Amino acid sequence: AGFLDASGTWKTRTKLPVYVGRSQKTNNKTHGGLVHVEESGTKYVPQNHKDAKVINFLQDQLVGVAPGVTALQLRRACEARDSGLTGGLTVPELASALERVGIIFDAQSKAVTTALTRVFPMPGAMKDGRGHQGEREVDYLALVAVLLTHPAFEAQRLGHPVPASSNTSNSSTRPAPAARGKAAGNTDGGDGKDGEPDLQAAAERIRLSIAEVRGLDGQAMLERMRAGVADNLRRGSGELRRRYQLFTIAEPRVISLRELQALAADFGLAISRSQALSLCWAVSGDAAPPDGVDSLALTRAVLPPDSLLDLGLKKPTFEPGQDRQDTPSLRAALPARLRLAFSRMRLAPGGAPGARLRDALAAQGILRDNCTTNDALKLRRALMEVGLVVEPGDVDKILHAYADPRGVVSLVKLCEEVDPQAFSFIFPTATQVSTGASQMLVERSIRANESPESIRNQIRAALRRRAGEEGTQNVVLAFRSHDPARSGLLAKASLRSALERLGLKIAPGPNLSKAWDALIAAHGARDLDGSTKLDIHALLLGMQHDEAEPSSHRPAIYEFKEFFFTEPNSDTTPVAPDE
Repeated sequence: AGFLDASGTWKTRTKLPVYVGRSQKTNNKTHGGLVHVEESGTKYVPQNHKDAKVINFLQDQLVGVAPGVTALQLRRACEARDSGLTGGLTVPELASALERVGIIFDAQSKAVTTALTRVFPMPGAMKDGRGHQGEREVDYLALVAVLLTHPAFEAQRLGHPVPASSNTSNSSTRPAPAARGKAAGNTDGGDGKDGEPDLQAAAERIRLSIAEVRGLDGQAMLERMRAGVADNLRRGSGELRRRYQLFTIAEPRVISLRELQALAADFGLAISRSQALSLCWAVSGDAAPPDGVDSLALTRAVLPPDSLLDLGLKKPTFEPGQDRQDTPSLRAALPARLRLAFSRMRLAPGGAPGARLRDALAAQGILRDNCTTNDALKLRRALMEVGLVVEPGDVDKILHAYADPRGVVSLVKLCEEVDPQAFSFIFPTATQVSTGASQMLVERSIRANESPESIRNQIRAALRRRAGEEGTQNVVLAFRSHDPARSGLLAKASLRSALERLGLKIAPGPNLSKAWDALIAAHGARDLDGSTKLDIHALLLGMQHDEAEPSSHRPAIYEFKEFFFTEPNSDTTPVAPDE
């Protein structure tokens, strides 16, 4: 490269790819903390290194402010700003979306805009209708997949200590308020010798993470998805629902290719439309619906290959009034088969089979009296959520085996036979009764002269016990699931269901009424409709000690309320009101 000077002499100009650190003095322009020298003998930073600098900053912020975040949470935050669910957002829209999970960057920064639109370009590129004409969009599904490739998230997935962040200035804390308006690249990249090799490695890692996924065929994508499901099955109750929208689809339906791309992003896979079609064929083959895949077929396909539960019974589906001579053999064999299936999963500590099964059934709304022999689909989905695939005919057999003459099914009995520790009475007696191969306590009646303080202390002790066994977050989730308005108040009709989701049984009638009256006396609150309801926050705060004990170690009420509105297993990721 060269030019003619005023005298007509040819002058040459060379550009060498040399990183110039911020510590070196220069009067040249700065782009996101990286210096570009604009003179003869130019030294410059390759654009892919600048891009890596921006993406590293976003990753480090995410690790610092939301270490337990999931791809589903990030995707939903972006979709809240994407009214057409096209998969693309302009940089200002993306900044607004990611701010919901604590990632702050300057949407007007040229370095940020260039990096995001170069590395994650949205097909079609130009904004139409909602933004400024000619404004480029970012493929946020691809961005979410790359953000979660940070070593800290991989270490968390494997249960290892979280490594130090690559950019120490943002490794562990939320950016200071004064820095929130700055461009992402303003973090110090180090000097010329140290900065460029790091950025070169980061740029290559980002390139390979995108290229690797783009090279997967349908079967390879299924294997990746199965590995993620198998890993999360071992973690705890409700983990599949929390991480993958696929496990929250209530009714079987055809999933479109566009929706399949979004669901795959929950598994860290940013796939193209042609890859989505390849995934459909891998799941269903010739039976695949045109331009989509059946939701139940996909759910079954991503579960581990050994998840099929064979009940070993030849008898066809029961019909009302039909002879049930196989019911005793099924009742005897099913709990043992379920325990064996759970043992193969190598559950994480605290992942008791009964608690998992109980939570999955409660999430489908079929744990107790509202379950009938017509709820085969809900039972099948609940079993899939705990990693078990049961054929439709066998699901019908299970429902009929646990049904009374009216057709009402109590799957509480199934949970107790699989794991006697799945349920316990809040007010037990020392008397034991046989249930299957187990001995269980029975409930006593609350005495007429029993004080409200004594009743509340027994409830608190039961809640503390469950919090110790299954985690405080699961206790919070059990109550929050019965408070869809997030008012912090609970009606009497929901108290028994909330406790039962935790495995705490209380019989309807006098015991339930006395327990409610005792709780309302201390934790009652007036709702907007004028009714008296239970203040959930006060109850859960009170569970940490009995009334006669000091409360000096009790957390502040505002801290607990903030925790109440967070996702389970992630104390730092707020839940949007519409979720």
